[in-house]
Amino acid sequence: MTNSLEAAGLGADGRDITPSREEIVHRLRVSDHERIFYIRYAIKEGIETREIANLTDIDIRFIEKKDQEHRRYGVTA
Repeated sequence: MTNSLEAAGLGADGRDITPSREEIVHRLRVSDHERIFYIRYAIKEGIETREIANLTDIDIRFIEKKDQEHRRYGVTA
């Protein structure tokens, strides 16, 4: 039996695939329901929080909080 996070493919099962940097940057500019996941990918890829904030036009404090969560727990979103 799989839990809902595994079924949704949100990385909880350890089988998360990271898209290319070009795709991440492109998707950060698109304001849609999937952008939060691309913020996670960007953080995992080491893209600076200021660059993520500039690409998304999201307050840098939110991006920094997600970065801290990633560093502490290994997850974001």
